Amino acid sequence: MKISAIVAIDESCGIGRENQIPWHLREDLQRFTRMPMHKPVIMGRKTHESIGFLLPGRLNIVLSRSTDCIVQEGAILVHHPTDALAKAQDFFAQSSEETTHQECMIIGGSTIYETFQEETQRLYLTVVQGSYDCDTFFPSLHTEAWSIEERTIVPSPDKDVPAHLFLVLEKHSSWKTSGFDSTTGTRMKKSFQDWCKQGEAAVSQPFPTVP
Repeated sequence: MKISAIVAIDESCGIGRENQIPWHLREDLQRFTRMPMHKPVIMGRKTHESIGFLLPGRLNIVLSRSTDCIVQEGAILVHHPTDALAKAQDFFAQSSEETTHQECMIIGGSTIYETFQEETQRLYLTVVQGSYDCDTFFPSLHTEAWSIEERTIVPSPDKDVPAHLFLVLEKHSSWKTSGFDSTTGTRMKKSFQDWCKQGEAAVSQPFPTVP
């Protein structure tokens, strides 16, 4: 089972403000809807509450330390990361999905992304032009562990919709993650133009280290 994460960040690596996404991008919402369809998704309590409903067509797994956490009917509540992954494995064990196509999606928030950072092998990343005064951020990455495999630039159609960039990053299979310390990673903060230039260089080029 491949473990992937899907996230949208601004140029400061912000992912949210006051438990909400501070931008509205139709294409990104469509991507978020399409990518995890018919797959198990793992999220934290705050993400589950901010969505406000059970995501259809997916196994909704909510990871929370709180024993008082209440989830939507049909969602599965777990209290440990290994239990979340076990529920995802159980989902595929009961399906006819080929092993090579089995993918579990980590959908946030910040603490959940960091919790599964060692295990994450693929990252579906949306980069939004600008900074949005976020109070929640995507955790730092060991950027040398990743390569850009796909990229799509979406120009701004009007003043109310920012330009954005869709990327698919793959972790190098040789990367050793044991003893991971997120504080030694590199935050991906960079300008939108720099993101675009990096994508233009070539697919499968090493992900750049950002000062």
